[in-house]
Amino acid sequence: MRIQKKLKKTQKQAEVVMNQDGVTEYNKLRQISKMYDKSKRELKDNKKYIVSSKSRTGAGKDSRNVKHVDSRMKKDKRSLKVKKTRQVKRTHKRRGKF
Repeated sequence: MRIQKKLKKTQKQAEVVMNQDGVTEYNKLRQISKMYDKSKRELKDNKKYIVSSKSRTGAGKDSRNVKHVDSRMKKDKRSLKVKKTRQVKRTHKRRGKF
């Protein structure tokens, strides 16, 4: 809901920019792309990741934008990223590791 409102507002602003006279098309497109980039940045969730342990379980001051993770989750995520980069597609069968 919030995202749709923000995008509609940005679309209205883009229409106003497109209807301007005396401005080149290049500059109009540049302004519009900046507006969309800014609205995307504002809609992105800025979460804090807290690594849970036995001694530390507090959420901090703003518990709304906090996600609790443990070290295993971080390692799993990192390994998935590495696995994607190491994937090699072979057209023929070959014995061995890959």
